[in-house]
Amino acid sequence: TAASSRPPSSAPSHKAGSVPSYLAARKQELQREADERARLAAAPRAPHGMRIVPEWEQKEANRRLQNELDRLSGEYSRLPLGSAASCGQRARREGLERAMEAVEKTLGLIAGARG
Repeated sequence: TAASSRPPSSAPSHKAGSVPSYLAARKQELQREADERARLAAAPRAPHGMRIVPEWEQKEANRRLQNELDRLSGEYSRLPLGSAASCGQRARREGLERAMEAVEKTLGLIAGARG
């Protein structure tokens, strides 16, 4: 017969009716890629150049900012009041007020980001 006169093939033998292992492996690989794409699509996105900050990091930043605000408030409360203050003391007071406003604004941003 013609089939018996063919030279043996160098291709791996395949059992009729079963899926070759390389196709099964490729199917698994495609499924993993599809799962990864779905996971990334469902993940929250941050604007370009920014990142999603984990809650523990938000809490740590909040704690550090609160400590800084406490320190600035302590310095501010030790300054003399009103017209008794020198020009340098008034400048220091204004600088502390600006710094406290910046810290309070940042604390507000963190609180707003938490929802």
